[in-house]
Amino acid sequence: MQKDDQHLIKGSTKLSKQDETFLREKFIIDYAKKKGWDKDQLSPTQMLEIVQQSGYKNPGLILS
Repeated sequence: MQKDDQHLIKGSTKLSKQDETFLREKFIIDYAKKKGWDKDQLSPTQMLEIVQQSGYKNPGLILS
């Protein structure tokens, strides 16, 4: 890892709540589409599966 890369990682800022919400909603849409589910008609079991995914738990990793 180069020194510049280390600076970028250490200097990263926390996402705003609005950005975090947007990224989580996008993750839900993309995940549902990948699974062939209707994003507007998700069952509790489907939502549970989604919220257990690392992309939902850590929406900032999507940008990494």
